[in-house]
Amino acid sequence: MKTFVNFVNSTFFFTLGFILSCNDNVTPVKKEKSEGDNPPDIVGIYSPNLPPNFISSSMVSSNTPNHYQQNSNSEKNLLDIEYEDLSRQIQEKDDKIKILEKESEQYFDEYYSLIDVQKGILNEIIRTKKIMRSKPVGSQEEKDAQKEFEHQKKLGKEKLEIIKDKNIFLNKKIKKIMEIRNEKTDLQMRQEELKKQKEQSN
Repeated sequence: MKTFVNFVNSTFFFTLGFILSCNDNVTPVKKEKSEGDNPPDIVGIYSPNLPPNFISSSMVSSNTPNHYQQNSNSEKNLLDIEYEDLSRQIQEKDDKIKILEKESEQYFDEYYSLIDVQKGILNEIIRTKKIMRSKPVGSQEEKDAQKEFEHQKKLGKEKLEIIKDKNIFLNKKIKKIMEIRNEKTDLQMRQEELKKQKEQSN
């Protein structure tokens, strides 16, 4: 974030400085889902050939301790699977962030190199303006300074457009990194919730 602020501020001030310096006027330059009710279990089915209190083993309610144990194990397995899947997603986000940050370092280096070049152009514009002020109007020195001033001003405008494009590009890179960081944070929060659920189910 600090780097982002630095390069945005750099662009702003150099843009402002360039506009001021290129002004031909001779002026100083300033720098849990809820469970519904279960339907009643079938306790038994009466048959003419069976006594009323006869209950077939296949007709016994499924809500036995063994059934609860199976449900509990199934739930734990699902939690484990989701937890591992979240770990995989988090790692993928982390890898993507590292790649984008590494790419951004190169672009930031290019950006600051452009800033240094622009700084030199601005200094040259200021120098030629001083010469134009100090020499007699119409003199060869004044004409040469005027020619150099126009050249540096044109060059400065071209470099400024490149800086603006690089600024927009870096803004998009930083925005993308921040989006992935937020996605990673959301996944980590969900994983933490699952961890608590797993601890409670043990």
